[in-house]
Amino acid sequence: MQNLRHTYAHLPLAVLAAFFAPLAAAGLTEEMLACRELASASERLACYDGIVDRSVEPTGTEVVLLEASSVPEPPTTGNVDQETRTGLSQEQLFGMNAEEVQQQVEKATGAERLDRIEARITELWKIAPGKVAMRLENGQIWRQKVSSNLRLREGDIVVIKRASLGSYALTRVGSSVMMRVSRAD
Repeated sequence: MQNLRHTYAHLPLAVLAAFFAPLAAAGLTEEMLACRELASASERLACYDGIVDRSVEPTGTEVVLLEASSVPEPPTTGNVDQETRTGLSQEQLFGMNAEEVQQQVEKATGAERLDRIEARITELWKIAPGKVAMRLENGQIWRQKVSSNLRLREGDIVVIKRASLGSYALTRVGSSVMMRVSRAD
């Protein structure tokens, strides 16, 4: 029994190494170390999420690594934290779910929640087989999450609506075909 335990003692490390080896090979280690230096937990999490979203795209059971350069950097808007914008500190928001945080932000800013936006596609590029990313005229960058029959071109006007479970659905004006998308910036 002792020999069997010793034989499998390093199995968890082997599994982790097998999972993270492609990430290290893709040069993501430096990006992850840069994220680790961020002081704010929410900024750090957003940084890690951005690395994963740009680098690993699930397609069935296989994993496809994308070049980090396949999604352009978003335009910088300055480093203004949520407390400066809304007057709400992280401590005041701690323990609230996303819906409660949204309500507090709406109350603090006087702005109503947007359930949809409409904008023109100014730039469109392929990020994986059957998937695209796009920059809208408002500067936002969105990426397709799953394959869809909706075909887009630069200049198309699209509508992005809130969907279930925090997801978003994009349709082209005049079409009923939709695709699931997420913000990439």
